[in-house]
Amino acid sequence: MTKIIEAFKALYGDEAKDRTRAVVVDDEPLIARGSGRILRRPFETGIVTTVDFPSAEDALAAIASEGTRKDIALVVSDFNMPGINGIEFAKRLRRDFRETKIPFVLNSGGVTEKTRAAIEQAMFAGHVDAFVEKPFEPEELLAAVEKAILRRIQILGEDDNQ
Repeated sequence: MTKIIEAFKALYGDEAKDRTRAVVVDDEPLIARGSGRILRRPFETGIVTTVDFPSAEDALAAIASEGTRKDIALVVSDFNMPGINGIEFAKRLRRDFRETKIPFVLNSGGVTEKTRAAIEQAMFAGHVDAFVEKPFEPEELLAAVEKAILRRIQILGEDDNQ
């Protein structure tokens, strides 16, 4: 088994077998589909299906269904989108649905210093778990996924110790 599958098992325990969906949010359909293809490597990631949304609002509306949330293993989101950005999406996911387990990978192209600072702040606050800059290679996205899962495990462990 791969590191990603093992990390998902460490994060979700017995729930890991049911958490086989990745949510991909990007206003650029080609990037969303490409990211989904990278993530749908069941023998490498355990992800069987991906669902793409063109906006964070659309994703949040779908995630509002608790039945939908129970099979989400991972969220990968663009930073720059119409409406709310990827960081605000991560904050709402954590706050509105109390989804503390789901790893959140943020991506963006043409990152400015201001954007990088906002991303670092969101990571420090525990809203975002990993960042990958566009354009990215499949291996870079998968490395960010692994990093996000391990970071989420660390954050949850710290919460348990408080």
